[in-house]
Amino acid sequence: MSRTHIYPLEPELSKASERLPGALLARARRHPRLALLFSLLSALAVSALHIATGPARHAVCLYVVPVISGAALLPTPLAMGVAVVCVLLSLLVDYQLAAGGSPLLNPVWVGQVPLIASIYLVLNITVALRRALLREGRQYRVLDGLRTVTTAITSSLDLHHVLDTALVQVQSLTRADPVAIWLIDRAHSELVLSATKARTPARRVRADATRIPLDSMHLLAESIRQRVVMTAEAGPTAREESLEACLIGVSRMVTIPLVTHGTPMGALVAGYSSRFDTDALQVLREIASDAAMAIENAQLYSEARRHVVELEAMRAQSERKEQQARFLAEAGQLFTMTLDVRATMDAVVTKAAELLGDACLILERIPGEETLSVAACYEAETITSSSLRQHLTARPVRIGNGMLGRSASMGQACIAHGRPSAPGELGEEVVALGIRVMIAVPLWGRGRVRGVFVAAYYGEHRLPTEEDLQLAVLLADRAAVAIENADLFEETQRAGVALEAWGHELERRVEMKTRELRDAQRGLLRAERLASIGQLAATVAHELRNPLNVIKIAHFALDQGCSPERERRHLDAIARQVAASSRIINGLLEFARDSPPQYSLLDLGALLNQVLTDADLPQEIQVNTEIPASLPPLLADREQIAQVLSNIIDNAVQVMPQGGELAIRVWSEDRATYISVRDTGPGIP
Repeated sequence: MSRTHIYPLEPELSKASERLPGALLARARRHPRLALLFSLLSALAVSALHIATGPARHAVCLYVVPVISGAALLPTPLAMGVAVVCVLLSLLVDYQLAAGGSPLLNPVWVGQVPLIASIYLVLNITVALRRALLREGRQYRVLDGLRTVTTAITSSLDLHHVLDTALVQVQSLTRADPVAIWLIDRAHSELVLSATKARTPARRVRADATRIPLDSMHLLAESIRQRVVMTAEAGPTAREESLEACLIGVSRMVTIPLVTHGTPMGALVAGYSSRFDTDALQVLREIASDAAMAIENAQLYSEARRHVVELEAMRAQSERKEQQARFLAEAGQLFTMTLDVRATMDAVVTKAAELLGDACLILERIPGEETLSVAACYEAETITSSSLRQHLTARPVRIGNGMLGRSASMGQACIAHGRPSAPGELGEEVVALGIRVMIAVPLWGRGRVRGVFVAAYYGEHRLPTEEDLQLAVLLADRAAVAIENADLFEETQRAGVALEAWGHELERRVEMKTRELRDAQRGLLRAERLASIGQLAATVAHELRNPLNVIKIAHFALDQGCSPERERRHLDAIARQVAASSRIINGLLEFARDSPPQYSLLDLGALLNQVLTDADLPQEIQVNTEIPASLPPLLADREQIAQVLSNIIDNAVQVMPQGGELAIRVWSEDRATYISVRDTGPGIP
């Protein structure tokens, strides 16, 4: 079993000041041999003086000097030995000075009784005074040590330095071994071992006491909850197995909670292998009080510094993001400035070298082959003999082989590291060029990988991170779009040239076919005309019959005899009908020959009156004409228009054998001339 004692947390340490005797006694006690030698020599010197002065009694009083020095400088047993030596020397000298007689029968020793009593009294007084001076000196040293602790732990904001300083001073001022500090982890509601010190390996913190729940019944948790100082003293059979103990190799343990502004920060634990006095407990209280404030300041500073570091990291990350966004925006504008595929690839690797790699390349997948060839490359000027471009040109990458080949086959971005002792995925040949890290990002286009973007890093001065890999992926996406657009533009241009050539070929073929069709159509029309001559014979006979009838009637009238005036009229009629017949025959010949029309400006009103006059209409038919005087001239074939009007009028006369009305109207509208012929016949059934 173990015994637990509870003390108030507030210390009651006396405030002593430094005095010179206490300091001298403290220094002298560090050299007990010199102090003993000094006391014995003093006693011999007094005895020599006693012999020199003879039986004078005042010399005996000088034996008090070595007694006082021994009591002040030596431990109590040695001081008592010095006092005995002084008494014996005094008796021996008095005996030698006495004339004759035995020492036992000589009454000289009777005179030593007051001396012995005086020496005893002086010895006790000196020992008491020495103890008081040593206590006062010890208190001063403790206060001086506390001032040192206070100055050391309050002037530093480093938590580890504060904890180490506090533990070192606890060991120095209280002779505790081992010592440790547990701090509260509020996130997990437990005490966590934060610092420990031990002079010997046998005395240490238990392995199962590095983390102690705050809600447990452990001595440290109880001390923090009650905010009191607790001591645990293990029994003879429970030296290390006590449930309350957290130290190994000690029989007594002191637990002092670290409290500042009413808030517990942790606990200070000191172990002792023997009993400890109240002064040590007061020192522990004082150090714990100062350490609690220093730990709070250090934690606040650490938290503030952590916030500052986080803000700096956020600012740096924001600047990097802004730089990357600006870089990507500039890259996007640069990539769209040209629609040439090779120029776009050169722009991509040149721009990528600003933030990615010492050498940037684009490997293009050759259609129909399972290899990647260098399409564009940008290398730093410092890279001469160890050129990655030369290496990849001499040894093309096969799809699926190596880091670059797998990136092209799997369509995934990857990053690989290599060293001369461990080439890794880079391979010995690539590492031999001085390349330490390489980034590979596939370039997608039309649903397939058309190439790989590569960024190589030489040496150890510039190594990429995951952010660089993400930047390379974003840049590769924009580059792939720009290259695809340039490729589509070139394909469009090639298709346009081919389409234009095909258009010219089509025009030539269409023109040739049109000419052939036109010739065939003309031949067909000519054949149809020649074939329809028989059909036209009846129509021609019909058209020639009217002029022949007029000629026949005029011939009959001339044969019967008539006046010269009527004779002239009949002759003119015969001449006109002969001319009409000639026109019909010529029209038939022209139809067969497919002669083109003869256009000329004509007066449609005069032509219509001439046709009506030549028609020689019967008297039973009444003719009404409406021809405006402002009729514009008409561009047409005079003979064909006259033939058409003559045929229409003849047809109208034929459908009105009993007589009727023939109305002819001419008008002009919208740059066109219209002719309307209406009769009172029965019409077409």
